[in-house]
Amino acid sequence: MLASVTYTVAQSDRTVVTAIEHSNEYDMLRLNDGEKWSIDPEMIKHIREGEAVFESFVQSGSRDFQELADQLADANSNLIMSCSMTGEAHNQLHLWLHPHLELTQKLKEADDTRTALNIVRQIAHSYELFNNYFKE
Repeated sequence: MLASVTYTVAQSDRTVVTAIEHSNEYDMLRLNDGEKWSIDPEMIKHIREGEAVFESFVQSGSRDFQELADQLADANSNLIMSCSMTGEAHNQLHLWLHPHLELTQKLKEADDTRTALNIVRQIAHSYELFNNYFKE
C-alpha cells in the first residue's frame, strides 16, 4: 500500500508555493466538471515515458535510485519543453506537476535507502493521482 501524501499548491500571481501534508488528496486539484482533464498527445507521451520508467524500476527491484531520478528528470524535462497546453487544463496539470518535480529532485538528493524508498512510494502515489485526474 502506498503512503498517503498530499501536495497543497497555492498560486498567487507568479509564485507557486508547495507544501507537503499528510492527507489523501490534492487540496486544489480537481476534475473538469466530474471528468478527467485531457492532456495534449505531445505532452502525455512524456508523462507515460516517466511512468513506464518508474514501473520498470519498481518491478525490477532495483536500488539504483539515482538512475531512476535521472531518467524521471529527463522525462520531466521533455514534458516541460513540449508544453503546448493553455487554460484551466494547463493550470490543473501544473498543480500535479510541481510536486512531482519536487519529488524527483528529492530522490536525486536522497542519501540513504530508507529515504529513497519513501520518496519512491510518494512518486507512485503521484502517478496514481495523475491517472485519477488526467487522460489522453
